[in-house]
Amino acid sequence: MSEASEGVGPVDEAAAAFEALRQEIALMRRAVAGLSAEHASLEVPDYSQTLGQMGKALNAILRTNKDLAEAPALRMTAQNWAEEIAAASRTARQADREALDRARSGFDEITRVLTASFVSARTADAQFNWVLGAGGGLVVGVLIGVVIARMFG
Repeated sequence: MSEASEGVGPVDEAAAAFEALRQEIALMRRAVAGLSAEHASLEVPDYSQTLGQMGKALNAILRTNKDLAEAPALRMTAQNWAEEIAAASRTARQADREALDRARSGFDEITRVLTASFVSARTADAQFNWVLGAGGGLVVGVLIGVVIARMFG
């Protein structure tokens, strides 16, 4: 294989291999140079404004999370909730009890007033009956006295 088939002198295989290698390296240089030129021509967008907006949004979320974490309701346990509910119900029952006591007091006062009024009315009715009886007895006594005076007199 050291001779060419058309009468050209012997070809050194090492020289041919180096020539092929040279051509391959030249091709790779052109490819790398093309990539570099293509990369240099790419326009990289400026994301600073978008990143700034994302940073502001993230800060707002962090502030909200901090506010939520500091909220008393989120720090309460089930036991705390139960105690708060029990305290609120005691307060409500106390207010109801006081309102009921005031109503009972008012009812008792009205009952006393009505009882006194009925007793007074009964007493007045009994007195009226006594007055009628006494007046009737007086009239009957006067009539009897007149009749007796006419008979004897």
